[in-house]
Amino acid sequence: PSKAIDSFKELKPDVAILDIGLPEMDGYQLLSELQKLSKATLFFSQSGWGSEKHFQRSKDVGFRRHFVKPVDFNELLSVIAKQIDSAGEN
Repeated sequence: PSKAIDSFKELKPDVAILDIGLPEMDGYQLLSELQKLSKATLFFSQSGWGSEKHFQRSKDVGFRRHFVKPVDFNELLSVIAKQIDSAGEN
């Protein structure tokens, strides 16, 4: 987790896709830490878990959208582009 946080600080990404099922710190916890570092980054979650409970929890903690693996690359790009466009309008 600390390596991911250090990389995030260095890269300052506009978009970050976090896996939920991480071993030491899950994606929800990692999101909480990264949100403290950037209000501008758009965060998306991904995992093999795709129940309504997982979609809702991801939304509740601040992810823009939850993707179920395997993620369709074209859908991912489309969603990110729409989110960037809508974020720029605010």
